[in-house]
Amino acid sequence: MSRRSSSADVLPGRESARASAMARRRSGRDGRRRWLAPLVSVLATAALATLAWWLLTSPTFRVAKAETSGYRFTSKAVVDGHLLAWLDRDLNIWTLDGDSLSRELEALPWVRRARIGRRLPATLRVDIWEWRPLLLLADGSGRGAEPGLALVQNGEALPLPAHLPPPDLPLLIEESGAAPRDTMACARLLDLLAAIRETGLERASEVDFIRRGGRGLSVDLAGNRGRLVVGREDFAARLQRYLDVADRVPAGAVIDLRFERQVYIDETQDDRRAASGRSG
Repeated sequence: MSRRSSSADVLPGRESARASAMARRRSGRDGRRRWLAPLVSVLATAALATLAWWLLTSPTFRVAKAETSGYRFTSKAVVDGHLLAWLDRDLNIWTLDGDSLSRELEALPWVRRARIGRRLPATLRVDIWEWRPLLLLADGSGRGAEPGLALVQNGEALPLPAHLPPPDLPLLIEESGAAPRDTMACARLLDLLAAIRETGLERASEVDFIRRGGRGLSVDLAGNRGRLVVGREDFAARLQRYLDVADRVPAGAVIDLRFERQVYIDETQDDRRAASGRSG
């Protein structure tokens, strides 16, 4: 029988020729990829470098203006002076050292925190948070009871700005026998002020004065409502003890709250003042 060739039969050398053609095509594509990839990389790097150079050197991004949030106790002239000094340096908005500017502003007495932001193309946004005054202090300048300083949250006594009226806050009065001002004394004052807020004492009666004397701290209520002697500790519990009986306490009395679970009312001082008035 004669043997017929089928379509499945492959002539010698035909398969190797087809594989060789495919190999040549793959080799061509691989070769183009080998030189195209570095070219794309070089072009991308050059484009990024050009963009960076433009961002860092273009006059478009030279800082031209600074905007600030609202603030009250810090002098506007002082803040503007610091900002203008930075603007005069012709700084780029991308490279300006915002942390250094923040620290410079935070060194001002009333500035608690400063944050520097950027608004493109050339504006700085300066947010300022100030210390909150809690208590007025006499400044020792001989102006009588006129307050010149304010105690703030961190225990510092800061000078009140001359361009503002004193805030409506209690005034600290130093009585004879008071301990000299020190860190512990400030801490006690801050604790007492926190206790006044915590107990809501000022919702019941406004506080006019806080006295510091031999018996510790006392709170003078407005409208001759009385004086609360709270001593040197446990202020919130003592103030709450007064609030529990406030509607039964006579006006003008001195209420000693230093004894546990007791409210001692001393009316003798008011009686003596009344008698002195009648005799006069």
